[in-house]
Amino acid sequence: TAGRQSLSDGPLASSSLLPLLDAGVGVLLCCLLTAISRPTVAGKTIDFESPVTNVWPDFAQRDKGNITVGELLQHRAGLVRQFPRDMTFRAFCNELRVEHVLASAPREPDSEGEPCRVIGALVSALLRRVTGHKKASDALYSALQPLGLQNDIVFYAAERRMAFAGRKPRESMSMERMYEFMEEKMEALSRQEKDELPQWITWSELGFEKPAITDPLLVNRECTRKGEGIVPGRCLRATAEAVCQLLASDQIPHDLFELSREPAQRLRAECQDDWHDLGGCLDIATGGWQLVKFRRLSDNSEVIAHGSVDGATGSLIL
Repeated sequence: TAGRQSLSDGPLASSSLLPLLDAGVGVLLCCLLTAISRPTVAGKTIDFESPVTNVWPDFAQRDKGNITVGELLQHRAGLVRQFPRDMTFRAFCNELRVEHVLASAPREPDSEGEPCRVIGALVSALLRRVTGHKKASDALYSALQPLGLQNDIVFYAAERRMAFAGRKPRESMSMERMYEFMEEKMEALSRQEKDELPQWITWSELGFEKPAITDPLLVNRECTRKGEGIVPGRCLRATAEAVCQLLASDQIPHDLFELSREPAQRLRAECQDDWHDLGGCLDIATGGWQLVKFRRLSDNSEVIAHGSVDGATGSLIL
């Protein structure tokens, strides 16, 4: 672990809790796969073929009743337009409001390969229901307690332990992105004139209209650092050692673990910015892991790692 806690605080320590952002999806997946390896709190057996509605009945709204847990984790649920146009910052920082929004979101029929940018919030919602807890933080605590990691992988903790997320200012913008920005703006203005604005919008459109919501530095806000607002898919914090211990543990049964690593689909990146947001990692496994490919220096053979990537910071959990 290297770097500084913030611009004004001292260096990071091994006990520092680093903001994981989208890389935290791997932590949540690990906890969820462990949880579904045994009966739920209601005594149900859940696997990748089970309908999401078995544990989340409200998810059946707007033609989503037949979506399976596997399809949800593999970005095959058609959840492309996940947010209502009137989504507010306060609502986005409320886990129950976000779950209600995602359960109400429409299913897009022709969306094969399109990434679901709220996969972390969906995994968190499933984990909460499978374990029978009212809050994501409680579900996470119970999942990590057997490993003794419940104080080192959290949504919030003592202020002195939590490092801030940082960002290098963008020095330039590509012509491609400038043209896309102008086209999006003109299209939005055209729709506004015709009064044809869609009720539900994508992650990119949400960021275009309300950038404070999708900004990675949301994890630095006082409301998230104090636990007054939780964005389950993006506000996890952890020590580097705790993450390593979690992924190296044998909590997930071997057969389920191997099945979860099997390649399932390849996501589409519509532009270079989308590719960067996904960390350049487009291959998705059956259990929702992102698959990252490496080459051995010794014999050039392929090694496939599983985990999750945050494109905003370049962080990987593998």
